[in-house]
Amino acid sequence: MFAPIRKFISSGGDQQSFFNSSGRTFRVPFGKLQGGRAVTPNAWCHVLGADESREVIVVFVSLFAGPEHVPNAIYVTLGRLPSQLVIPNGVWGHQFVYDKYPAGKYAGEVFEVSMTRLN
Repeated sequence: MFAPIRKFISSGGDQQSFFNSSGRTFRVPFGKLQGGRAVTPNAWCHVLGADESREVIVVFVSLFAGPEHVPNAIYVTLGRLPSQLVIPNGVWGHQFVYDKYPAGKYAGEVFEVSMTRLN
């Protein structure tokens, strides 16, 4: 089921087949508001989510979200599910939060986050 994305990574091809092609979106706890304002995380982070609940596997990537910065979300369709099995809780996510003053071997921490599929 991942052969098409592997081929795209190694050989290139039609971006529309993988980026935003599923039409799925996720709700996250930050983003742009009407009037030019935004809700932003108080620390720099990356947010990653996945939806493998039906038809195709779609991942959500938001890199370097932080104080006064909301990046554009990237959606990638990884592949078609090989069966019609519907997984009721197939949506999940993680957030990597950078330490404000990293010390030692690690620069932050990973937390599980609740992701909501909007469509």
